[in-house]
Amino acid sequence: LEFLLADALEKGCDSVITIGGIQSNHARATAMAARLLGLEPHLILRTTLGQEDKDPGLVGNLLPERLGGAEIYLVTKNEYGAHGSDSLLGMVEERLIAQNKRPYKIPVGGSNPLGTWGYLLFVDELR
Repeated sequence: LEFLLADALEKGCDSVITIGGIQSNHARATAMAARLLGLEPHLILRTTLGQEDKDPGLVGNLLPERLGGAEIYLVTKNEYGAHGSDSLLGMVEERLIAQNKRPYKIPVGGSNPLGTWGYLLFVDELR
């Protein structure tokens, strides 16, 4: 996450978008770290069918995400399966660009080549 958010800042982004489950630790960490860096967090969270139009409340990771001012978009597991994470990230990205925002997309769990560097350095720090 450290490398991904640094990349977002270096590219002049003003917001970040990531995706995960309704109680995703990655989404919570992204929202809080982004806000600390002055980036607007947008979270796409998977929920169960029938819950996507309901307020998920303030339980678990939703409390710090909301306290951090994250914009939350709920999708069902079926929608996630039908569209995939890349497409869903792209949909929110298009919406933000239309609002003159400069979003940075972070994949599920920050799992991409740049995000991997954080894990590699973590292992080195354990030694």
